[in-house]
Amino acid sequence: MQKMRADSLASLVKMAGKLRSARPPDSGTAPPPLDDVEGRPFESSSLHSVATLPLMYDVIEKAQRASAQYQSTMDAPSRVAHCFVMESHQANAPERPLVSVVDDDESICESLPDLLQEFGFAASAFSSAEDFLSSDSVGQTKCLILDVAMPGMSGLDLQQELRRRGQLIPIIFITAQKDKAIREQALNQGAVKFLYKPFSDTALLEALNAILPAS
Repeated sequence: MQKMRADSLASLVKMAGKLRSARPPDSGTAPPPLDDVEGRPFESSSLHSVATLPLMYDVIEKAQRASAQYQSTMDAPSRVAHCFVMESHQANAPERPLVSVVDDDESICESLPDLLQEFGFAASAFSSAEDFLSSDSVGQTKCLILDVAMPGMSGLDLQQELRRRGQLIPIIFITAQKDKAIREQALNQGAVKFLYKPFSDTALLEALNAILPAS
């Protein structure tokens, strides 16, 4: 049915072009003979009269407007579908895994989150183990970058407290103290990696990729 409507409208639009070319001049002289949409002369003399043409022009112009509205309606579903697909794609974007940094070194807390975001992770930073334990990030953290020596609760103490709570968060220890005993204790308690400061971006990224993929 839509095809029949489209064909009819197309015929009327084609006729409009012929009628415009046949519009009588202001001098009042008779217009030239009109042909139908297939090129055959019209047999009805009423179409050749000056009085009848204005009515036909109005009919054809209305048909042209209807044709434009029809085409706009036919095109609309594809635009709506395109917008729906784009919104659906954005809604299904994967959530970035959260990596938390716990270090009393202010420069570490300021620089590491930016680096982690460049790697494709979400990031949060805390200046003490106590601040981390009291935050909402504990249950959301997928990986913990943890300093060993801090005032108050140390990194090893925090590791043990998380184990006691049953929160087995993968831990990457970072420290400037090259103490083999501390390193062995951290690894024996379940640490995934132990990095000495200063460490390279590549070394940190390799350690993170061993635990979870970047988004």
